[in-house]
Amino acid sequence: MCGVCDGYVAENIAVKKIINSNADVLFIGLGSPKQEQFIMKYKNSLKNIKIFMPVGGSFDVISKTIKRAPNWMIKKNLEWFYRVLKQPKRIFRHFRLIDFLILVSINNWRNQNEQN
Repeated sequence: MCGVCDGYVAENIAVKKIINSNADVLFIGLGSPKQEQFIMKYKNSLKNIKIFMPVGGSFDVISKTIKRAPNWMIKKNLEWFYRVLKQPKRIFRHFRLIDFLILVSINNWRNQNEQN
């Protein structure tokens, strides 16, 4: 491990620490969409990083800060639902995802009809 930095430090300081660490791999646990925005913003500045890995809340689960869903929910692919029940504000993320999927489907349908 080359270093650790919490999400409360200024981005420019975090970027300097990452560059100075000479790390090859960067795990980013800022949550979505912050971690993806961080990667897109700084990927060209972090030339030493070969792999950017957004891990969301994985660190919270590994450190046992947040409890994972029961095994039966994990096996039924309902872990997302468990997290929504535990953190109801997450439901709005899922609504945005549904909106996105609908828009993609409409766009694909239009493209197919235009080609015919």
